[in-house]
Amino acid sequence: MGGAPAGPAGTGKTETTKDLGKAIGMMVYVFNCSEQMDFRSCGNIYKGLAQTGAWGCFDEFNRITVEVLSVVATQVKSVLDSIKAKKKTCVLLGDEVNLISTVGMFITMNPGYAGRAELPENLKALFRYVACLLRSDRNRPEDQVLMRALRDFNTPKIVTEDTSIFMGLIGDLFPALDVPRKRNLDFEKTVRQAALDLKLQPEDNFILKVVQLVELLEVRHSVFIIGLAGTGKSEVWKTLYKAYSNMKLKPYFNDIEPKAVTNDELFGVISATTREWVD
Repeated sequence: MGGAPAGPAGTGKTETTKDLGKAIGMMVYVFNCSEQMDFRSCGNIYKGLAQTGAWGCFDEFNRITVEVLSVVATQVKSVLDSIKAKKKTCVLLGDEVNLISTVGMFITMNPGYAGRAELPENLKALFRYVACLLRSDRNRPEDQVLMRALRDFNTPKIVTEDTSIFMGLIGDLFPALDVPRKRNLDFEKTVRQAALDLKLQPEDNFILKVVQLVELLEVRHSVFIIGLAGTGKSEVWKTLYKAYSNMKLKPYFNDIEPKAVTNDELFGVISATTREWVD
């Protein structure tokens, strides 16, 4: 069994796969893919999945380079062909391994993102595509939900000088439509108290920036806070950290100077000798 959920970040691709496995009693292993993965590391993973009969969910699968994906396609095809032929073994990396037919392979992708590879046709043919979209707000008409999503999600990313232009475009697309922001007053109260605890002035615009940061983090794995010196970039995330701490959510953070470490030191790397992950 296999599938290829595709869609923007935060739409539930991985969680859908995990929940499906949970519903039918299957063990699901999630692997975060990167450019460092080669055909040997992928082959070793497939060996383990084939012998245990578990499911593997390969997150951000199209981060792997095209050259590796072409070889991976033959490995996946070897497993699937053996299942179709009702064989008890399959050949991976030149080794014959036991095969349990319940094995499943799922890949998740963010199509169109920078640094992503286009899947080879021989690999696309092995998976059934499933599109994942963000859930709609059942309590509002579709045009209001769309208008609010476009406005609230893009406003934090636009400089102040361009805000009026953007709102004019929104007004042209949705004339005579003005939907209020979706607010969490209890959380805003917590943010205000956190700002006071840090000896900051809880102005409405500052509180809004903290709330906007939370909203972006709900649909993105990472967020850049950009601005001139002294505009409160650090204080925004520190206030959010304090608010989460007051809510007993136990957040944590690490200060890292990006130019002081390499990507391998920051994220880890697969050892070319042992084929093991090194942090």
